[in-house]
Amino acid sequence: MVKSHPQYFVSAGRTFSGALCLFTLVFFWASSLCAQQPPTSAKPAPFAVGVAVPLSGEYASLGKAVLASAQVAVQEGGGRVVVRDTLGTPAGAIAAINALASDPAVLAVLGPVGRRESLAAARAAHRAGLPLFSLAGDPTINPGSGWVFRLNQSPSEQASGLARAVRQEFGEAKRVAILFPESLYGREAALGFGAQFAALGGQVTALASYPEDTTNFRKPLDELVGKRLKVGKQARVDKRRADRDGYVSIRRKGVVDFDLLFIPDSHANISRVLAFLPGVGLQNGDGGEGEAVQLLGLSAWQGSSMRLSGALAAGAIYTDIFAVEADGGKAQEFELLFEEKTGRRPVNLDAVVFDATWMLAKILQEIHGDSSNQRLDSKDGKPDAQALRGRLLHFIPRAGLPGARDTFFGVTGELSFGPQGAPIRPTRLYQFDIGGSVAPWR
Repeated sequence: MVKSHPQYFVSAGRTFSGALCLFTLVFFWASSLCAQQPPTSAKPAPFAVGVAVPLSGEYASLGKAVLASAQVAVQEGGGRVVVRDTLGTPAGAIAAINALASDPAVLAVLGPVGRRESLAAARAAHRAGLPLFSLAGDPTINPGSGWVFRLNQSPSEQASGLARAVRQEFGEAKRVAILFPESLYGREAALGFGAQFAALGGQVTALASYPEDTTNFRKPLDELVGKRLKVGKQARVDKRRADRDGYVSIRRKGVVDFDLLFIPDSHANISRVLAFLPGVGLQNGDGGEGEAVQLLGLSAWQGSSMRLSGALAAGAIYTDIFAVEADGGKAQEFELLFEEKTGRRPVNLDAVVFDATWMLAKILQEIHGDSSNQRLDSKDGKPDAQALRGRLLHFIPRAGLPGARDTFFGVTGELSFGPQGAPIRPTRLYQFDIGGSVAPWR
């Protein structure tokens, strides 16, 4: 977790080029990937990073956002972007990867974003022998070839990291309740957190779920404190028929037998949950009557709804990899540059894409080095992507070694990869203050 705030901020009145120069010097000062400054020659860039994202169809807006972030990083890193539209489909993803693999200058590909197209793209990249940086947080996309590197953690991986951090930071708090939406995201996160928390000596004392489209959280919260029991519609308990939502009342007064409450949902729903807590005997952020429990969440907690919740969210803790106002330093420098370049403020996805693309650009610069012209003039035309893959494998821990041999440090913090290309990131905790803003935990 980043705790310091380096004193190097760019004033709004400086030109973009001046801010970029300062950012470049600071951003890679402590990085193991620090290389010479990007070339200023007017000659065509000696390498390209492929971007395979949906530029049409349902997810076009997401694909265009990824492309914009990649362009900011690659252009300033001395390369160029070659983009192909995946159409948001598996077939489109395969065609995009094959087209990029046939480009002599493309040594790596970033994308896609959806699960199905990412699975197809991973297989195509494996067949083509082309390193793929996937944006899908799904552990199953890697075919086990060492050509696919995931940038985003799965809900289970993120929740497991949070559970480890919580057991370390709140060792005396051994009882947790889990309230989760009935979605793939919610189920995976609940299972990942609960399994890791229990493995580290904690206890899951209460568990409840709710439909992902609900706006009334009273009944699932009642179940969490033992006031109701969810038995299913038309069911009966002691001659009492369940209500239309499948609940039966079992006691008038609830029992809070947990110290922590984990809710893996988005900021829009969490902001609603906060208002229901006092009704079941739990304090919300601004205190009041009821038992005080520590609220816990994942990166989806970050958003405008929580800021608008103000004091209701005070004290809640969540894990994330990018929070501009809380991180300061590199993150604020990146925000300034990104906003000036694209006209909008960056979000998590932008920071992840920027880091990955810049990392690729710096590695590719190292690979080419002084021999770049010779490589480009070869009859083969396409530089050997094996050299890039070999460099990336230095980010993977080896047996008998304490950790990865190389670690990249960017605006999203430290990044290395596991044996199956899974992202390895230190868990960073943030806490909401009374005004709805966030700050690093401790």
